[in-house]
Amino acid sequence: MKTSGSVFVWGDGFYGKLGNFQEEVVGSPYELSSLENMQFSSVCCGPHNSAFIDDLGQLLIMGCGMSGYESSIIIGSEDEKQMSPLSITLGEEIHDISVGNYHIVALSKGGTAYTWGWGGLGQLGHGTIDNVAQPKRVPIKCVKQVSSGTKFTILLTDFGELYAFGNNDHGQLGVGNTINQLTPTRVKKVDNITYISCGVSHALAIDSSKRVWLWGQVSQGKIQTIPIEIEFFKDLDIWRVACGEWQSMALTQYGRVYTWGMGEEPTLLLDLLYIPIRQIRCGSFHMCATDDNGKLYTWGRGSSGQLGREGDKDLPIAVDVGDKYISYISCGDYHNVAVTCETEFYNLCFDLLSMEREYVSKLHILQLYYYDPLKNFQVPERRERTWSRSSVRLSDVKGALRSPKSSPSKKQERVKINAEVNDLIEKVFGNFQEILSLHKNILLKFDEACDSPTPNVYKILQALRMKIEDFGVYIRYGDGYNNAISSLIIMMKENELLNNLISTQSNLASEFYSPPSGRRSFSLLELLIEPIKHMARYTRQLSQLLEYSSDKILQNEIYYAQARFNGILERVCVQNFNLVHPTEILTSTLNEYGHPEIGGGRLEVLVERLTHHQFIDMDFLNAFLLTFRLFTNKETFLELLIARYYDRPVLHEDDEMEVDAVHRLIQQRVMHVLQSWIKSRESGYDFEDRHSDFVKQCTTFLDGINDSSECAPQAKSVLRYLQSGNAIAPMPPIRTEVPPRRDTSLNLGLRSFDPQEIADYFAWVDYDYFRRIHPKEFLRQGWEKSNSEELAPNIVLMTRRFNLISEWTIYEIVCETKEKERSANLLHMILVAKCLLDMKDYNGVAAILGGINNTSATRLKKTFSKLTTKYEGLVTEMTRIFLGDGNFSLLRQLSANIEPPSIPYLRMFDNIIIACFIYSSNDCIY
Repeated sequence: MKTSGSVFVWGDGFYGKLGNFQEEVVGSPYELSSLENMQFSSVCCGPHNSAFIDDLGQLLIMGCGMSGYESSIIIGSEDEKQMSPLSITLGEEIHDISVGNYHIVALSKGGTAYTWGWGGLGQLGHGTIDNVAQPKRVPIKCVKQVSSGTKFTILLTDFGELYAFGNNDHGQLGVGNTINQLTPTRVKKVDNITYISCGVSHALAIDSSKRVWLWGQVSQGKIQTIPIEIEFFKDLDIWRVACGEWQSMALTQYGRVYTWGMGEEPTLLLDLLYIPIRQIRCGSFHMCATDDNGKLYTWGRGSSGQLGREGDKDLPIAVDVGDKYISYISCGDYHNVAVTCETEFYNLCFDLLSMEREYVSKLHILQLYYYDPLKNFQVPERRERTWSRSSVRLSDVKGALRSPKSSPSKKQERVKINAEVNDLIEKVFGNFQEILSLHKNILLKFDEACDSPTPNVYKILQALRMKIEDFGVYIRYGDGYNNAISSLIIMMKENELLNNLISTQSNLASEFYSPPSGRRSFSLLELLIEPIKHMARYTRQLSQLLEYSSDKILQNEIYYAQARFNGILERVCVQNFNLVHPTEILTSTLNEYGHPEIGGGRLEVLVERLTHHQFIDMDFLNAFLLTFRLFTNKETFLELLIARYYDRPVLHEDDEMEVDAVHRLIQQRVMHVLQSWIKSRESGYDFEDRHSDFVKQCTTFLDGINDSSECAPQAKSVLRYLQSGNAIAPMPPIRTEVPPRRDTSLNLGLRSFDPQEIADYFAWVDYDYFRRIHPKEFLRQGWEKSNSEELAPNIVLMTRRFNLISEWTIYEIVCETKEKERSANLLHMILVAKCLLDMKDYNGVAAILGGINNTSATRLKKTFSKLTTKYEGLVTEMTRIFLGDGNFSLLRQLSANIEPPSIPYLRMFDNIIIACFIYSSNDCIY
């Protein structure tokens, strides 16, 4: 397939290497019209040249034509400066190109390497130091990759062997000495190499085990003549490296970038942590990276315009190229060349790569944060240690490991529990390692296919040609999912230490991998469902590829891959997730047992799920009745229920039941839904006007059901209930009473009452307020509307009470004129908050903390300074949980892990979008 694109150049233009007929510095990306809409298989920049290989295997070079080193001809032109691309023919198609200081290395598709240019140090590999004006073959066969340093060259063969030649004054050839090599010399220390990169005086290589090797000048005044492994990169899955003059880079399969200077230890580049990086490149003193979304980032020295932007030079910042998608980048010493890809089909291929990288990254997080810590789980020896279900600190988990020894009977019990947990972990993760290994291999093939200006679509689709046994891993994973997850949830409820450890790991993963723009969740249950969801993503993405493909061969490959992924998805969903259609798995949510359930879709599909003939899901029904008014109205919902009752169903081909039997079951489900709707306190108010057309329509439907029908008794029962008026669920009245004022004649102060006594009173009143809130008040955030007292009267009243308590707290602290009395009142309020926390009145705790943390109180520095370390830490910890961040993540976790009853902090609901179902005009769920 052909693609259209553009070539952008910027930086130092000396020798005309930018191809714009000038030698001036270009400070921002400049589009070369002479190379517009051309397709390239490789692009490379050297210190003085830029080279391109087009789709026909022809070589185009611009820049320095003749060097000052003994008048050596560099690009086959006797002109000193080649200001526009010059075509060079080698007699066979060129596959790859690398440009050194004054020499060039080209690789043919047949695996033959050619060199020419200045050969004064043996960097051409011909056995002499003569200059060569025309491409000349190097006597090494089956070459896979070529890489040139400033004055040396290294070849990588199909067998994973390295051959080096040229300048060796810093040991950069890796052959064990510092003698220049005039012919290709085997680098014997390393084998099974998959990638090589050369810098000015050092080189990096990656082997098949993802180990990284370094040789040459490794630090100031120190050289390494044989390759040494960089231990830091063990188990980091490095797949690309890049060398500059003094700096180096490494890129993991998951898109993480590491950089280091000469003699330094590699450091994770945190500024790009949340960006899936696809390519890395080094110039002399600047670095570039492109991501899966086609954006380019640059940083380092920019005196010659090589960063292509203004702003901070030390931070990776995106370069503006409009809406172009950068598919490839190459760096020279002080200039860059970028190629864009502007065909929708190829952009979808890059989306496929991005999707696969994100998936493998999640599997990696699952292994790193859950599987590895849990596979050797041990219940520690302990006597008296009470675990708080709200605790999520890793220090607490570690602290338990230092408890004293227990009795033999307890030891036997502990051994038994450990065995049960470890068996469960293996059951939960199942063949997870097989899935991770399979997709790491797929991602590697994707990256290799996309590591060129134009992605190799055939290689991408071939990577998806998994064998039947490869797909079997998903069958086994899906079939064991439900039982394993249910067992895990039960075990977490029974084993508090296990629950705390999993909660801790979830927090650690979310904190580290969440971008500054918003917190992402990496909970264990969400990650475990990812393999199933990924099948659905592939099915959808391949459908889009098929839409934009006009090549018959490609279409057949896409059909093949799509059929496999769709088949495995249907097999897993139909047999294991009965209420979730394969097309709905992406928008499904996890219920309390960790099983996927439908989360949204077209209204007709939702009603079909409500009345499914095989299953009754009360959680789904209750959530729907509470929220359906957000996307439809009661009249439409009733019409769909009536239609569902009378219409004969269309059965799935795998359904073995008779149509009439299925229809009868559906009718019974419809009656059940209607009965739940009418009798529900949360939604029964839809029927409070018995003289409305809506209620008359419902009455007519129920009255019209034939007496011979199996549903007739249930219909008559619902009809009697509806006509009796019991279906009316009036809103509770607004409470108008307020807490009584203090009787000043008794001369009682705050500390006249025990903190527990005050907390008991607050909790009782808070509970009385909270229990009167009707579920309808939470819909559409009515408490924020102008008519809030009509839409959410009890929420408004409870909010006012909250503010009164906060104001009272401030008053009790600041009203005292003596510092000692103020400190005593402050401590008393902290103790009240602690009592409320123990009683699980979180709304009361937040109200008091709001007063304590108010500026009017916190400005009293001396008052707060008199608190002991214990109570200072207590108020700090409570503030962190209740007021620490806008998402209330810690408070949500605390609320989720406690046993009811409790009184929630209502402000948490400000950030909840209560919309469980989204109406779509498409049959598929998005």
